[in-house]
Amino acid sequence: MTIKEYKKEISDAIKNNLDKRFPNSSIEHAKILVKEIINNSDKEVFSLSSNFNQDFYLSLEKEIRNFLNKPNSKFNLIVANDENGIISKLKKEYPNQFVVRFIEKNEMPIDKNSQEHVNYIVNDKNAYRYEYSDKNIDIGIVEAIANFNNPEESKILLDNFNKLLSK
Repeated sequence: MTIKEYKKEISDAIKNNLDKRFPNSSIEHAKILVKEIINNSDKEVFSLSSNFNQDFYLSLEKEIRNFLNKPNSKFNLIVANDENGIISKLKKEYPNQFVVRFIEKNEMPIDKNSQEHVNYIVNDKNAYRYEYSDKNIDIGIVEAIANFNNPEESKILLDNFNKLLSK
């Protein structure tokens, strides 16, 4: 499937509120999916990240800023690394909207199949991207799934996020 076809399928799923899983095997797919999750959020985004990769999120800075400029929007981040440039910048410019909690790497949840730390992003409209393996990220390969209309799986991720937040 070409990138153009992949984008069209995602757009159709969003437009038609389809409960459809999208495989994600590349950084390019990840950027497309995260961009759409952010763009299609009403008021809140929740992200759990083992490193909130600066290069990756700088490429999505426009979308993050557009979201944060919406009235009453909030980007909630739990991250297992030190503060980097994009985190510092967004915290400074959006102190009440870009909310960060730092945790230790050993507090990150582990995927039971891959035995790797999970990373995910969920919005307030039942969309999510769940990354369960990034062992080959250095060569641009990740293993993840996404869905733009699955209340059950989104709730599981949000419950996990809130559990981590309350520790």
